[in-house]
Amino acid sequence: MTAADKIFAHITANGSATRPAMEKKFDLCEKTVDAAFRKLERLGYIKRDGLTPKIRHRKSAVIFVLASAEPDLKLIADTRGRPSVKATKAGPTFDALGAAMNALFQRRVA
Repeated sequence: MTAADKIFAHITANGSATRPAMEKKFDLCEKTVDAAFRKLERLGYIKRDGLTPKIRHRKSAVIFVLASAEPDLKLIADTRGRPSVKATKAGPTFDALGAAMNALFQRRVA
């Protein structure tokens, strides 16, 4: 199981989670937990729900809960790295460019 899988399973079972709690529970480093939360949030599985109260000298932690909306299925196809955006509309062709250049250079100045 990946870190994201473990965290998602925990949030599903318990309703919420924070980064520091997941670091301690699964004995993972801060960067791994942060990347897993970012991935789950980007895919639409979780969302931010608030902050924990400050206790003495500790900073507040973001509380994550399950997202109410369905995740964006377009982003799930490739879950590694950043989501890619594919062009749906074809750009100009070389024939169209050649025709435009011919029209420009054949134009006579009066």
